[in-house]
Amino acid sequence: MREYLFELKTTSNEYLVNLYQLSRQDQSLHKVLLAILEDVPLAANYFKHIRHIFKTSEMLEDYATYAVIAKNIEKRPGNFGSFYYEQGQRQNSAFTNTTKGYLTSRVLRFLRNYGEMGEPAYTELASELLLAFRDDQDATKPYQTADVSYHYNSTTRTHIREEKITHFDSYAPFQAFNSILYKNSARYLPGKQAWKCIAPFVPCNPTPTSREEAYPHLWSKAPEEIIALLANSKANRVHEFALKVFTANPTFEAQVEMQHVVQFVRAPFLLTQQLGLTLARKKFDRLDPNKELLIAMLESSLAEAREQAFTWIDNERKLLLSDAEFVVRILLVTRKETHEWIRSFLASINLAPAQSELIAAKLITHLISMEIETEEDRLLLRQLSDTLVNVFSSTLRNIHLQVIRDMFANPSEEIHALAGKILLKHETKAEDLPGDFLALLLQSGNSYTRGIGLSLLGQFSDAALLAKKEVLISFCISPLEDVRSAVRPIIFRLVQSTPDFGITLIDLFVPAFLMKESYEGLHEDLLSLLANELSGSLSTISKERSLRLLHSKFKSAQQLGCILLKKNIKEEELTVAELVKMGNNPTQEVRIYAWEAFKRSKEKVRAEKEEALKLTDSSWDDTRIFGFDFFREQFSENDWNTELLVMLCDSVREDVQAFGREMITRFFVADQGTDYLLKLSQHPNTNVQLFTTSYLEQHATDNYEVLQSLKPYFITLLSQVNKGRVAKIRVMEFLRKEALKNETNAHFVLEILKRVSASVAIAEKAQCIALMRDIQSHFAALQSLLIVKPYSDYIKA
Repeated sequence: MREYLFELKTTSNEYLVNLYQLSRQDQSLHKVLLAILEDVPLAANYFKHIRHIFKTSEMLEDYATYAVIAKNIEKRPGNFGSFYYEQGQRQNSAFTNTTKGYLTSRVLRFLRNYGEMGEPAYTELASELLLAFRDDQDATKPYQTADVSYHYNSTTRTHIREEKITHFDSYAPFQAFNSILYKNSARYLPGKQAWKCIAPFVPCNPTPTSREEAYPHLWSKAPEEIIALLANSKANRVHEFALKVFTANPTFEAQVEMQHVVQFVRAPFLLTQQLGLTLARKKFDRLDPNKELLIAMLESSLAEAREQAFTWIDNERKLLLSDAEFVVRILLVTRKETHEWIRSFLASINLAPAQSELIAAKLITHLISMEIETEEDRLLLRQLSDTLVNVFSSTLRNIHLQVIRDMFANPSEEIHALAGKILLKHETKAEDLPGDFLALLLQSGNSYTRGIGLSLLGQFSDAALLAKKEVLISFCISPLEDVRSAVRPIIFRLVQSTPDFGITLIDLFVPAFLMKESYEGLHEDLLSLLANELSGSLSTISKERSLRLLHSKFKSAQQLGCILLKKNIKEEELTVAELVKMGNNPTQEVRIYAWEAFKRSKEKVRAEKEEALKLTDSSWDDTRIFGFDFFREQFSENDWNTELLVMLCDSVREDVQAFGREMITRFFVADQGTDYLLKLSQHPNTNVQLFTTSYLEQHATDNYEVLQSLKPYFITLLSQVNKGRVAKIRVMEFLRKEALKNETNAHFVLEILKRVSASVAIAEKAQCIALMRDIQSHFAALQSLLIVKPYSDYIKA
């Protein structure tokens, strides 16, 4: 119906009138309609039909419907004019301020006519109007207004400022509500828009004990209406009024039935609860205790009412606890203090086994069927779970496993946790439980539930665990960190009794370190498992696999490799190449190990000098520094040769090249100078090229064969743009000297200059041209690209 009214937005809501007519014959439909009328807007396409129902209910004396609409008329704001605009279209205003005022006055007139005539219908209508209000929806906040005026004092010739404060209490705008409750009040006065407070009373002042309502003589003859107000009203002010009338008329008590007492106890207001407790003590029958009353008292916020219920239940335990349905109902009370008392009470007595089984079965059935949506639902579920486990543990030991399976079928993780608790206490051994039970617990999204599953797993015998080793292995690499942590003690226990199981796990887990982890934390947890629980099985990992882990790109694999390096690998088994690779490892501990091994293996290093020198080309500064120091101190002149020294200079790292040049300078052998010159000339680095020029004069002068070998070096060096200026100057000077010695050398130099002059910068091109000119002047027979044209001196005109 709500969808039809507020979502589909039909062009006509005339069906509301027909629905109202049908509800006159159907009480349940009438309740639904009243709930809907609370939300129906008093706007175009609605108000006409609501007004029709309003007048019809007045004529039929259907005061419940009349009261709901009357309240809405006062509560909803009216429109100022007779029309308004919506989306650019002019619309007729169905509910204007004028209409609102007229209908409000009509309700007040209706009440006044009944009251003045002394009609019993007054209290019927008035009680329905009061029942239409509830504090959580209709109560307004108190407020105040200030009227300021100024008066001239001719004597003092000054203006005197006067401020008049008017207070308005909660519910002040509701005319009918206040007229019923406060027409004879000394603290409220009706106003045009709202009821005002009469000074000195202000909101929140104590409520007077005297009666303030209109037509009190009529209320003193209306016990049914007063009792109905106390039982059903959701407004505190209505309860204050009704309690005054009830107290002033002692004869009303005789008409209070037990169902009314239950409603009084359940009322949301303290004074009415206290009245309910007083009447309960008078009407409670020990031989036939009213169970609805006891449950209402157990749920009450009034501590005195709960204590009285505890006493009665304890006194009549034999009669009350024989009713399994009653026990279940009191256990379903969500109030924490009540549930704790009931749990303690039930734990202190011995229920018959059959009764205990029946209660437990009913509780579990209720839990399985619960829709857990609110925090109150979760609180109840936790309370019932603890009660079942602590009070009915002997019953749960032999509960049928199908019941537990049904609990696991429930989507709630809290129900799964309870099923796990029951399994922990069940007479069936953990290892004899169906496998899917354990899987459900351990795959739960609730960490507590998973903990129960792991506790059950810990109860398995070693043989049973080994039979489920695939399950254990899956737990070791579970995405859930708590599962990975909790399974470790079980793994340790099994490895101690069955070493082969540890070897199996090592073979399975080590390859995982060479792959990207499927979720964060897996490698770290596996490393901890291997380094602790499986440390005794690490000796089975080969040297090759250990080194592969050591040089993996994954940090955890490197850490495992470091552990294996110290645990499994003997230093003498490592080759120089393997030590050099360790010197380039990201883990500093591994690099330090390589350095120390170098120091202890000097003869091995000398035997593989070329491989050992690669240590100086490490990507780690600390390893290169160690290498430089080591080879300076440990290698003598006899350990070096041209190939090794030139190899250092061949590095792309400038500090290694510098070290190479240092070593060449230190251990230079004159008869190997030509070798140095030819090999160093092939290096592209400008620093090395400059260093090479120092050997030209000594080892290339007057040596045509060497000159020819150096041709690529000369061309490469001289063709560089904006680089190697000093080296270029030295080479050009050297080539000039050699070219002018003979035609063969001159021809050789001209070929170089032809290649270079086309690509170098202007300044260097000039040097090339100058040298070509000098060669052509010296050796006229040689052909060159240079054409010399004579010109006369330029004379300025």
